[in-house]
Amino acid sequence: MRVLSLNPRLCLVLLFLALMPLTLRPAFALGTTISGKPGDWSLQLDGQPFFIQGVGCRERMGADGTNYLALAEELGANAVRTWGLESTNQRYLDEAQARGLQVNVGIWLPHPGSAVHPNLTYTQPDHPQLKAVRKQVRAYVRRYKDHPAVMLWTLGNEVFYAAGKDAREIAGIKAFLQSLARMVKQEDPAHLVSYAAAGWRRARHLREVSAIDVVGVNHYGDVLRLRWKLKQLGETRPFILTEMGPIRPEDSGRDHLEVPIDPSDIDKAQRYQLYLAQLRARARHSFGAFVFMLGDPKPDDQTWWPLTLGEQKRLTYAAVQAFYTGKEAANRPPLCAAVRIAVSELAPKEAFTLDVIAADPDGDSLSFGANFWPLDSWRQQKAADLVKARFEFQTPQLKLRAPKRQGRHLLFVTASDGQGHVCITRAALRVKN
Repeated sequence: MRVLSLNPRLCLVLLFLALMPLTLRPAFALGTTISGKPGDWSLQLDGQPFFIQGVGCRERMGADGTNYLALAEELGANAVRTWGLESTNQRYLDEAQARGLQVNVGIWLPHPGSAVHPNLTYTQPDHPQLKAVRKQVRAYVRRYKDHPAVMLWTLGNEVFYAAGKDAREIAGIKAFLQSLARMVKQEDPAHLVSYAAAGWRRARHLREVSAIDVVGVNHYGDVLRLRWKLKQLGETRPFILTEMGPIRPEDSGRDHLEVPIDPSDIDKAQRYQLYLAQLRARARHSFGAFVFMLGDPKPDDQTWWPLTLGEQKRLTYAAVQAFYTGKEAANRPPLCAAVRIAVSELAPKEAFTLDVIAADPDGDSLSFGANFWPLDSWRQQKAADLVKARFEFQTPQLKLRAPKRQGRHLLFVTASDGQGHVCITRAALRVKN
């Protein structure tokens, strides 16, 4: 038998060629650009048109091990947005790339006069904190500008809102933002720069910040009205919705304890689909949106926004997924209508009963859970604790005891279908002696 003898160098070449399909991935980002003209804009990613079907994804992993980037991929998103450099690290960017997700890198800028930065003012360009921010941003951009997942830099989130009506502070923010945007573009001319404004009213401040390429707006409501308002402002640059969702807690009605009334999952799901459809119809003016949001519950709005509760998907997730993918899920989330409680004022540790009004469209059996949230002392409790029910039940009639701590509390009630879906409703109650 003859044995074929191959040159060792030839073997190495053949091995390299065999592995090429697995290893030929971009070693650096090719960049984002804008093509077109006012009223007919197009975002170009690596030289190809790209419309953002995004989701805000604050963290890669939740406190309970939920992989939110995996949920973003399953959602049908092609991009994610972050809010700070602490979470947008190498592991985040690498996993986003592996899942085919582009990243709108959120660079948090300190809010003047906040509890975290009580002495910060943008009226002093040489303020030590602002110098530190500039240094940190420069180092981050230099480190990650060539990462294939990086799509866009968003400098700041609702900073003008924090300044209120202080004209000197607003002028200082404009100057700092203009200088910072120029620096970022100098370090990385291959990527566009944006800013996330709190609604169209604060977006007007960006008219004097010419270094911003794309106007970012955190908008909760009708997209057609937003486009009209931006046009009235004389804004001709393309815009993206850096946050997009249904009605905000501050715009909702109040209950008997002055607590915002949380719309149902059905109402929220319908609004997500309506606003996404409006945005797609205005694609020549906008580059898309990042629906709000994926991530653990936050202490200021608890379960109002998250599309999931940990790994369990809500109706809002299913609605966005259907819009992004064009496909309905085989199994649908349950629907929570309300909770019925006979009394809304209780003594500490007093026993009470409530009824959950919920149903599953696929006929799946439901299990129920409950959590209390102290509204008047919420800083003493972790919002991520709401992901897991503290009290569990197999029937829609829940027997509970009021919290020991006095004050107003939210009672969150969940119904899970055992198929990875959940619905949430809530009620407010007061505990007092």
